[in-house]
Amino acid sequence: MEKLAIQTFDKNALIVNGCNKLGAGLAQSFLQRGAKLIIPVGNITELKEMKGICGAAKMGKLIPFLGDMSDYDRTFDIAQVVADEYGLPDIIIAIFNYQAPKSLPDKNSANGPDEMNHDESSFIPGVKAFLEWMKSDPGHRAYIHVCSMNDDEDGAHTSSTPSDGPTRLKEEISKEFFAAMKDQAIRYFLLYIEDEMNDRGEMLSDYIIQLYDSNKKESDTTIHAFHDGAWEEIKMK
Repeated sequence: MEKLAIQTFDKNALIVNGCNKLGAGLAQSFLQRGAKLIIPVGNITELKEMKGICGAAKMGKLIPFLGDMSDYDRTFDIAQVVADEYGLPDIIIAIFNYQAPKSLPDKNSANGPDEMNHDESSFIPGVKAFLEWMKSDPGHRAYIHVCSMNDDEDGAHTSSTPSDGPTRLKEEISKEFFAAMKDQAIRYFLLYIEDEMNDRGEMLSDYIIQLYDSNKKESDTTIHAFHDGAWEEIKMK
């Protein structure tokens, strides 16, 4: 069977946490599609790793920058420089790794998912800084929040763990996300993926581009979940 041509994406794409396994796969895929790929890195080692990962790409343009995504003010200034030089991101893809805890916090806890161990929360201020710039010219821009649900410490897959920990974690993350994005002018999408997607950057990028190209305005609380080899849309209650 003849292989289908790769869908092009000649836009500006910012990938946050792009140095992990899933992020690297997405970075390669978007570069192969012709994107200008903006990736923040925390140090010189990460910079070298990212250049090595993306070095074989024959299309697109890699635009790495050294920056601390946990610092809103500094990232806001960097975002201005990036926007002046290359234009605003058309899409932000933020990848967060979550792990359900063995013991659940009080359901009435005000700390929400922070208490439930999502270890990438330090990137959130930087994401907000770029979103603030994007709001000045929202156009058809989009923010994709990708939640990678990791295995727990015992190796049991979170999607099949008998405990209600993973379900509770997703509920808390979802509530926090939709509350934070409610008044944003940018289209936003919340994706949950399983560990198996970590090696399928091309499949994930295909779905992300479909969401970007669609006319959907995610003002409702729809969750896009990859489960058992297929995507499904789930309405939050």
